[in-house]
Amino acid sequence: MRIDAYQQIQQVYGAKQPQRLQKNNRTQAQDQLSISSKGQDIQTTKNALDNTPDVREEVVESLQSKIEAGTYKVGVDAFANHLFAKYNELHLGSF
Repeated sequence: MRIDAYQQIQQVYGAKQPQRLQKNNRTQAQDQLSISSKGQDIQTTKNALDNTPDVREEVVESLQSKIEAGTYKVGVDAFANHLFAKYNELHLGSF
């Protein structure tokens, strides 16, 4: 076995003893988060929707009291128009 060849290979690859790292007293960089203005708008909208109730109680109470009192009247023409519009929406959308 040729020892001199082994020594040459060590020199090429720089096989040295690992050096110890010195501790640095400086503080490390911290992660930062930056949200775009569009992202902030989306978050504001989401928060507003979360705080908005799903049911408008004052409207429901008003209609409920009119129905119970017998004073709530639905216009026949308006009802028929909504009925046909819903029918067309359901049946024309399936083609």
